[in-house]
Amino acid sequence: MDLLTLFATLRRHRWATLVVMLVVIVGEVFVVFMVPTRYETSAVYVLVQPPPAPTEAQILANPALGKLNSDNPLLRVDPYSLVEVVSQRMSSDLIGKALVAQGADEDYKVEPSNQIGGGSILLITGTGTSAEASVKTLDLVTSRMLSEFNAMQLVNQADARFLIQAQLVSKSETEQKLTGTLRSVIVVFVAGLVLLFAVISIAEARKSKPKQTTTAKATGVADAPQIWLTDLAEWQPADATEATTVIPKIADSATVPAAALMSSSNGYSAMSDGADGAGPGPVDAEKPDEAMVEKDPDRPA
Repeated sequence: MDLLTLFATLRRHRWATLVVMLVVIVGEVFVVFMVPTRYETSAVYVLVQPPPAPTEAQILANPALGKLNSDNPLLRVDPYSLVEVVSQRMSSDLIGKALVAQGADEDYKVEPSNQIGGGSILLITGTGTSAEASVKTLDLVTSRMLSEFNAMQLVNQADARFLIQAQLVSKSETEQKLTGTLRSVIVVFVAGLVLLFAVISIAEARKSKPKQTTTAKATGVADAPQIWLTDLAEWQPADATEATTVIPKIADSATVPAAALMSSSNGYSAMSDGADGAGPGPVDAEKPDEAMVEKDPDRPA
């Protein structure tokens, strides 16, 4: 379909096109002006590993080192997997509901980052419908992340010397999140195009569908020749066999009396004209045409 055909189709269905366009415009206005604008503030943390457990030589030199508890379970986790552990912990429903109850936005994120070459880098993103709300979310999530991270390390009462430290690397300025709004605008536009082509396709299909005549619907003879349906008064059967087969079928319907179909002198005329030639005249249904009656050879004349 070229552009000229497309424009011609849209012009034929201009009212449907205008209605769909109006719906799309209303949807776009709603997305742009009614949906709240989103803001984001993010911070990057690096997880710093503690010094290794003291050697025997160090313990001999400083016996106090031998009394320290170095049983930190997170030290046995690969550094690259450690950020995944923290991310999964902060994404749990229990912590999420607690943060929302404190005033944080539910769309916050705690996830691994490759901003500094990967490794034990954690990206925390606070979101909100205003710049202040996004900053508040970031502070609440960061505080809860540090608390949960330390709690996981202190399960076995490890000393502070053997705890992994989360150190702040950078904190970004609050930014307006345009990608969400732009994505919504595109979705509404594409949905409008799909709706427009669906409406036009249905209209074109209904327009090109052949219409059944009133006679066809009334008689219910789906396989009758078209001439029966359009001009029954001028129909002439090919022979007596066709007449005796077709006329009873049409006569079964309440539309055309059987006597009217069998009233002509030759037995093949579908309808008989009245006295004034304007339509079928009165027919005696008890006197069928002799041409339509099959004679019995054993019956006396």
